[in-house]
Amino acid sequence: MWPAIGLTAAARQLRLTGGARFASLRTTITTRSVIVLRRGFSVTYTRSDPAETPVASKPKNVGRPKGSTTVKKPKIKTKRTPSKDKVVAKKKTAVRKKLAPKQKAAQTVRDLKKAALLYEAPSVKPSTPWMVYTSEHKDKFQNLPPGATNDVVTSHFTSVIRQLSQSFKTITSSELERLQAVAIQNKVANTASMKAWVLAHTPAEIAAANKARSALRLQDGRLKPHTLKDDRLLRRPASPYALFVKSRWQSGEIERKGFLAGSKEIAIQWKALTDAERKLYTDLAETKKAEFTAEHEV
Repeated sequence: MWPAIGLTAAARQLRLTGGARFASLRTTITTRSVIVLRRGFSVTYTRSDPAETPVASKPKNVGRPKGSTTVKKPKIKTKRTPSKDKVVAKKKTAVRKKLAPKQKAAQTVRDLKKAALLYEAPSVKPSTPWMVYTSEHKDKFQNLPPGATNDVVTSHFTSVIRQLSQSFKTITSSELERLQAVAIQNKVANTASMKAWVLAHTPAEIAAANKARSALRLQDGRLKPHTLKDDRLLRRPASPYALFVKSRWQSGEIERKGFLAGSKEIAIQWKALTDAERKLYTDLAETKKAEFTAEHEV
């Protein structure tokens, strides 16, 4: 009990005298210490002033040997992904439409005509008296009503041809001689212009054109378009079958049946020949081959 009474008296005395002491201490207190009095207990906090305390600087190159340099890490390049706003447009591939059988056949004919140089060939003048006569009366073919259909054009063309055919049979001998002279002049001019046009192309182009023309003849079953003549191309000797085909066409017995039907009939006739008949064409082919070898021997 007595210690408790002593503590209480000491606390009272501290309360009475604490104010004066605290006032005197406020004048001498520095920024370094603060005295807080609460419930009879004193606690001292120390606060450092940043202006007065020096800041320790970091040591330079501590633990590194002299002459050592820092190694920079390589930067990893990241691919940029296109933003949502910028969408990369994909290239559209042209899709070809499938052609019908008739369209394919027409396209094949157009390609062959282009390869055969039919669109580039020079225009041909009429080279027979009949062609000269019809060309001089070509104005009669143009007397057609506007908007005429194909049937009307065909019937008109047929009627004009009949009229010209009848009038051509009744022309005088002097008129016929004049038409023949014009036809001969045109034929000479056609030969000269065609030769100049052929020489304007390379031998390879002429050979490719003749190949395409042969395909057109087989497809249409006609004798046209004709083979282009080029003296620069070496004509190799014909085979026995080619000589037989040439002789059959020159006989005139096959020409009326058309090219396709006539070619099939000639092939049948060739197979039906006996060994003795076929030997004639074989010997002829050997003779021509020997002449070609002797002429072009290096």
